[in-house]
Amino acid sequence: MLKISLLAAAAALTMAGSASAVTQTVNTTLDLSVAGFASSGFTYTGGGWTPFPTYALAPGDVFDYTIDFKNNQSLTLTNVNLIWGFVFSGLPTTNVTGTGSLALLNAAGTPFLTSVTKTDSEGVVHFGQQFSPYDFTGLPTTVTFYGLHYVGTLDAYDDGITLSRDYQGPQLVLDAGNIVANVPEPASWALMIAGFGVIGGVLRSRRRLAAA
Repeated sequence: MLKISLLAAAAALTMAGSASAVTQTVNTTLDLSVAGFASSGFTYTGGGWTPFPTYALAPGDVFDYTIDFKNNQSLTLTNVNLIWGFVFSGLPTTNVTGTGSLALLNAAGTPFLTSVTKTDSEGVVHFGQQFSPYDFTGLPTTVTFYGLHYVGTLDAYDDGITLSRDYQGPQLVLDAGNIVANVPEPASWALMIAGFGVIGGVLRSRRRLAAA
C-alpha cells in the first residue's frame, strides 16, 4: 500500500508540474544593416534589435522564439558550420538542457528548412540550442534566409537547484565560410514601392475598361 501511495503521489506531482508549464512566445526583429556581421568566420551581432522583453523560463516551459530580419533583409551563408539563436540570462549561472528544433524562414516568413529535434546541454547564462549542418536534411552549400524560428522545451537546469530564471537580450551567432547580409538600399525600396503603385494603377485601369 505504501509503495502504491508513493507512486500515486509522484504521478500527482508530475501532473502538477506539467499543468504549470507555459509557452513563452517571443518575436523580435533584427536590422542587419547595423548588426555587425563579419563576412566570414565566427560572427555575432552587435546592435539592431527591437526592444526585447524580460521573461522567465522554468523546467517544462516552451520557448517559441522568432527572429525576423527588418525590411525584407536576408542572410546568405556559404558552408555553414553553426547557427545559434539564443537569449541571455543573469544569475544563477548553470548549464541548461533543452529539446527543440530550428527553422529557416523564407521571404514570406514561412519555414522552408527545419532541423531535426534534438536534446543537448549548454548554457551557463543563456538558453537556445546550437545547430550544425548535420542537424538539417538537405541543407545546401549556400543558403539564403529571411529569419529564424526556434521552438524548444527547457528540460532542466543542470545544477538541480534552479527552479526558474529570467531572460533578456537576444543574440544570433553564426559560423560559416562566408556570410553576406543582403540589405536593400533605400532607393531600391522607393523603386519597389513606385513599381507597386504602377501595377496597382494598371489593374485599376483594366477593371474600369472591363466594366465599360
